[in-house]
Amino acid sequence: VIKHANMERRTGNTHGAFLLYEQVSSVEKGKENSTLLPVLYAQYSRFSYLVTRDAEKARKIILEALDHVQLSKLLLEALIHFASIQPPPRQIDYLEPLVESFIEPNADTQNPASLSEREELSAIYIEFLGLLGDVKSIEKAEDKHAKLFLPHR
Repeated sequence: VIKHANMERRTGNTHGAFLLYEQVSSVEKGKENSTLLPVLYAQYSRFSYLVTRDAEKARKIILEALDHVQLSKLLLEALIHFASIQPPPRQIDYLEPLVESFIEPNADTQNPASLSEREELSAIYIEFLGLLGDVKSIEKAEDKHAKLFLPHR
């Protein structure tokens, strides 16, 4: 799909490339527990932004994914990456509750992520905040990471 969409764009058929992503995503939405759908959303959002430089459209694509797929490390990494490449002022506040619900699932949330995936995403988020966050958000994320993933002394 990705190669085909890129070829369509290179031949000047940007509309066809977008249509391909939309059609394949539509088919995958009909499948229960599609493993391809989160990847498609992440790639489609990235493709959209790189081709059109329309940050709002790319953000809508990746946020739409949250309505159709379970929150995953892959999707959250795509959101963090997207936020990191935006020009200032960046909108990053929406990431905190998403990351927190992934790394610290509760009884109401079904989260098949392993402990190592959750810890890795927490570290990625802390690195992201180190570059673009404020002191308060960095401290909060570091405290949560220590509480959840570092052995208690």
